[in-house]
Amino acid sequence: MTLKLSKTKDEFIDRIFEECMNELKEFFKINWTRNRPSIIIFEDRETLDELKGSKTDDWNVGFATNNKIYLLDRRNYEKESCHKYSDEEYKKLLKHELVHLHYDIFSKGAHYPRWLDEGLAVFLSEQLENKNLEKFEKFLDYFEKRGDSLYTEGGFAIKILIENFGQDKLFELIKNISSLQTEEKFNSKFQEIYGEKPSYEFFNSLIKNKES
Repeated sequence: MTLKLSKTKDEFIDRIFEECMNELKEFFKINWTRNRPSIIIFEDRETLDELKGSKTDDWNVGFATNNKIYLLDRRNYEKESCHKYSDEEYKKLLKHELVHLHYDIFSKGAHYPRWLDEGLAVFLSEQLENKNLEKFEKFLDYFEKRGDSLYTEGGFAIKILIENFGQDKLFELIKNISSLQTEEKFNSKFQEIYGEKPSYEFFNSLIKNKES
């Protein structure tokens, strides 16, 4: 397949892009003015499959790589995915992918643990809205591999870490990610920062502390 890209003006995309960048600037303390991300809109599932080099699931509507964000055209959003479209949800999608590119800056391009990378994107893009979690039980299995459980549980893991320990400790962890190339090394650094290695017991205790 040959893919042809053309430049276009989209006031809606431009507006939500600026909104997201400003909101993330407050969290990451990055004033990103040069070499800002480009947004590439693809029309259908077939094109996404070609871009990714494999068959994609119907929930997959975008990704970020090499300072570029690829998003399914909002006009085909419901036709080409399992999601319901709204302007608010589309903005969350864009913000989610922008978080990954901000994460790249702090982590020097490392994307492990997957639950930390995806969890931060879910949390900051407000994709936890109207969701609850009573118990952590799966997300730590996703250090390098992907899976549905890493998104919601990962998002709540980030939320509860920030609520209990603040964001400075999280930034310290992410800034060291590039030198923590194994799960064992990551767990040791996590323990150095948070006092315990990451475990379901540790994270579930934070839920109980919040409830008490």
